[in-house]
Amino acid sequence: MSSELSSSNELYNEIEAKNVYAASLKQTREALVESEEIYRTLYYAFHDPIITLDADKKEITQVNQATVELFRAKNWESIIGLSPMDISSPKQYNNLPMEDQIDNEINHAIKDGHHRFFWIFRRLDGSTFDAEVSLAKAHIYGKTIIFGSIRDITVQRRYQRRMENLNERLGQNAKIRTSELEHANDELRQMVDYLNSTQDQLVQSEKMASLGGLVAGVAHEINTPIGNGLVGMTWLSELVQRMNKLYREKDLSEEEFTDFLDNVEKVSKSVTVGLKKAADLIKSFKQVAVDQSNEEKRLFFIKDYIDEILLTLNSNFRQKNINVEVNIEDGISITSYAGAFSQILTNLILNSLNHGFRGTDVGTIKIGAKLEDDETLHLSYTDNGHGMTKETIENIYEPFYTTGREYGGTGLGMHIVYNIVSTRFNGEIEVNSRLGEGVEFSIVLQS
Repeated sequence: MSSELSSSNELYNEIEAKNVYAASLKQTREALVESEEIYRTLYYAFHDPIITLDADKKEITQVNQATVELFRAKNWESIIGLSPMDISSPKQYNNLPMEDQIDNEINHAIKDGHHRFFWIFRRLDGSTFDAEVSLAKAHIYGKTIIFGSIRDITVQRRYQRRMENLNERLGQNAKIRTSELEHANDELRQMVDYLNSTQDQLVQSEKMASLGGLVAGVAHEINTPIGNGLVGMTWLSELVQRMNKLYREKDLSEEEFTDFLDNVEKVSKSVTVGLKKAADLIKSFKQVAVDQSNEEKRLFFIKDYIDEILLTLNSNFRQKNINVEVNIEDGISITSYAGAFSQILTNLILNSLNHGFRGTDVGTIKIGAKLEDDETLHLSYTDNGHGMTKETIENIYEPFYTTGREYGGTGLGMHIVYNIVSTRFNGEIEVNSRLGEGVEFSIVLQS
């Protein structure tokens, strides 16, 4: 009777262990499916043309519908498998061999993680167009992948060439300067109107580049806990098979079964912790990504939302020992544009990492917020980095002004912050800094 009871207990424990393994395996698969679904949604939802390139094969592996339309292809199958050489004009901005130029641009992106340059593409029907290209590197399933966004700047180039020709004619013939200047003023007014109408597109392009980096960072962060979970589940599966064999052959000792239960408990805890970390990261990333693509107001808690933003930016802190202190009371909430708020904070943090702490691995960022009334939020942001010169402070909000051009800076980050604060939130932003003494931003946002 005692022997039968012992066998029943062992069988029950074995079934329980298998159930734990099956549940963990299901959770791992669901996390992988959800991660892939997020990637597909982000990839195909954007209106800007996007391509994915296998960096080793130099072969296009994926495109979205906007790319198909831009290159006047019948379908995406017409582009998949092509090399950058196949969609590039033989006439570029310099006289280097085409293959060398392509290798240089790709290698820049691989080395720095991101790269931006100008290129002349050739459509499938033979026509060409000028473009601004933004590349971002990612490691997915052991492969080096290059994400590229393409912005057609043919109109801007056309205006630029027309202005250059106009200036040349004005210099050659002073007698017709008045009429030429009037003509130039008309064209300048048209250009200003055009630039005003395309300003949102420029901002969206910069957001896309930022989001692309966010995707790459999150993919890297998710890879570790899911990979560890897969290793743990594989080892546990082998252990279950071994215990099954011993049980069927009636060669299972009590010591072996006890060790098995201990191992199951340890692996289950380890996998659960890893999967919870991945689930938390996916949850935060989903909320931030949705907010950045959604311009509607919603209620959000300031401290909790900043924690979610910091979680999605975790990969950017990996190489530095930068401490972030969030000094905000729990429960402070505001009904406003969460996506625009996250863009402000993301750009400030990346500005600190890329400029304020360049060349150093240690530093502190402090973020504070106080609600004056139900509609006015005072946000403070400081870092103890290198600080800024007087010239930098005077030009910090100017578009394309950057002190880190050689490091991939575009000069649009703080320009976008200023535009979001002043137009979206009808607010104000002030900066105080001295070289070697860090930086302090004081921001007032109206909901």
